[in-house]
Amino acid sequence: MMTIEQRDLRPDSRMMINRLPILFVLALAAAGCSLEVNEPTRPGGTGIHVDVPGSAVALLGDSAVDDGLAVATRCDEGSHADCNRVGHALLEGRYGYAEDPEAAAPFLTSACDAGYAGACHTLGQMALDGEGLIRNVELAASRMDRACELGLLPACLQLARLDIDGTHSLAEGRADALVQSACHGGLVEACVQHEALAEARIGQALRASDRVSESAVDGEESDGDSASEEPEAAEPLPTADQ
Repeated sequence: MMTIEQRDLRPDSRMMINRLPILFVLALAAAGCSLEVNEPTRPGGTGIHVDVPGSAVALLGDSAVDDGLAVATRCDEGSHADCNRVGHALLEGRYGYAEDPEAAAPFLTSACDAGYAGACHTLGQMALDGEGLIRNVELAASRMDRACELGLLPACLQLARLDIDGTHSLAEGRADALVQSACHGGLVEACVQHEALAEARIGQALRASDRVSESAVDGEESDGDSASEEPEAAEPLPTADQ
């Protein structure tokens, strides 16, 4: 039996095998030989099948630095924590990865779905900015909401701000609740936002009160003007002497 181990071949050799003419393959089959191709494995991996285009190790290539290869390998073996690291590394160009937001998105999605708040928040920002993902405000809000549920206070604040600035509407009163909750959780920026909202409301209330007062004064002046107007005196009737 002829066995070809893909893991023992260089990338250019694998490409040659993948491009073998069909007639050659049929000839091997007719001769009673089999062309057996093992599923790709990662360096130090367990032999579990991996979709190579989405493999963290494959994306890393030969440029791994520090513990980049170890992180990538653990991600490929199912560690969501390490896939979270890989996703952020692809965004920032760390561990030897080239910056590639589009490649980062699947790793971050996997980590977010597994409950990693930081990955959810990052995905939300990517969807909001259209970086690595098509701009989608609904998706951005959804991912930030998930990060907030998982306890990431900056995500709660950013979700609230989407409502405050009119980018995305939340249920009435929720933005205030999110800001207040983040402030109580110790996020100073949220406390500043909370004070700004309070001042804005006070200002709105004062302006509304002023408008009501001005309207009342205008009404009183109008009534006063009408009451003070004296009717024009009628011309005196002519007397007999005239």
